[in-house]
Amino acid sequence: MDIKLPPQKKVFKQKDKQWREDCVSALDKGLSYHYNSGTRRNIRNKIINQNLYEGKLDIADMMKVVNPSNTKADFIPLDIQHQPIIVPKIELLVGEELKRPFDWTVMVGDSTGISLKTEDKKELINKKITELISSNKTEEEIKADLDKLKIYFKYEWKDIREVRANKLLNHYYKAFEFKTKFNEGFRDVLVIGKRFINVMYKVVSLPLRS
Repeated sequence: MDIKLPPQKKVFKQKDKQWREDCVSALDKGLSYHYNSGTRRNIRNKIINQNLYEGKLDIADMMKVVNPSNTKADFIPLDIQHQPIIVPKIELLVGEELKRPFDWTVMVGDSTGISLKTEDKKELINKKITELISSNKTEEEIKADLDKLKIYFKYEWKDIREVRANKLLNHYYKAFEFKTKFNEGFRDVLVIGKRFINVMYKVVSLPLRS
């Protein structure tokens, strides 16, 4: 991208307020979202796709293909009925995605968390074994309890951090309807290539309160 900055090789006294403003303006026009022609063109294409999905036809965009040389002729129609033949296929895919199960769980993955998880588990195992040894149970009863502990620690025991994180995420997953939002994002990807328009609309529409 071509950025035309004002002359930079100046002494400090020559770098006045106007020079600083010109530098900021040049960078703004060269790098900003608003002046980026590639970004603006890309956004326009996304809006056209979204409108086509909603049943709105961009005549000017269509004429670039139907009449690229802008020929004046009676046989070139200006009012064409839009037939959104792709919409049923998109809706089918969106519906199938919504029905798919999304089973997830939180597990400690970093080295520190894994070490803490192992230490907690080891400490609890030692505590349970100590309690069994100091009890008045028979050898058969202790062996049966040890078998139960083995099954418990292999299939049932969970780290407290993982339990807390799962409960929090399950709560917010339902409270904020994540499944619906993910499904809407899937539709956006099919229509415009990324989740963009709906997100912008929802962010702007959020109430300004905590």
